[in-house]
Amino acid sequence: MIFLKKRHKIRIIKSNVHIVLNFGKILIQKNTFLWISLFLILLVGCNTQSKVTYSSEEIINISKIFVNQSKTFEFSLTHRNGYTLLPGNLNISKAKGKIQKPNKILIDAEIISNDFLLKLSYLTFDEKFWITNPISNKWGKIPNSDNPFKEVNPIQIIVDIITNIKSSEIKSYDDNSYNISANIISNDLKSLVGGMIIPDKSVKIELLISPNGEISKVNIIGEVQPKDTVDTVRIIKFYNWDKAIEWKEPLIK
Repeated sequence: MIFLKKRHKIRIIKSNVHIVLNFGKILIQKNTFLWISLFLILLVGCNTQSKVTYSSEEIINISKIFVNQSKTFEFSLTHRNGYTLLPGNLNISKAKGKIQKPNKILIDAEIISNDFLLKLSYLTFDEKFWITNPISNKWGKIPNSDNPFKEVNPIQIIVDIITNIKSSEIKSYDDNSYNISANIISNDLKSLVGGMIIPDKSVKIELLISPNGEISKVNIIGEVQPKDTVDTVRIIKFYNWDKAIEWKEPLIK
């Protein structure tokens, strides 16, 4: 009889232990779920707080300040379905360059002339001008009157664009950048294309701007010059803002 009572007590103890363990598992599961839920809420909250949101007007005004305060930058220009025409029948298919305000410019360009692809470099600072011979690739000093780039001003391009855009609208916010759609009058793009322009034409542009105002990309879409089509797109990328640039006169032999 005593043996049966002991067995009964053991069963009760085992049963109680089993209940306690199951209850513990439930608590752990509930706590785990609770902690995961709290973590996700905090994560979403942090992301919401870290994502700074501006209106298109606000981010453009921030960008104006950034551009005006920046001293140097680099850029590249490429085209889809077209090129940029300069005086002397020089069709720029692509270019890249370095800029330092107020008047230092280096441009390396690929130019199509009479169905030939030529590579040309241009340098100016301290009111001096140099250009490379597209055949020998040697530098030569030139007067500004013979300067094929005298009608364009890469230093002013981004200032003119960010100052004169109209009807801006934020299309998306991705990878910590605002994708902004806007319009600009073709006359305000002379610093890019010179005087060979379709006057008073509304042109669509797209800008990629980070929350601190740094512009990384501008797409200029449609007709700006007489030989453009509605499918012509000029793609300008900006980078290395305010990085030091070394300038020196080219060696002329």
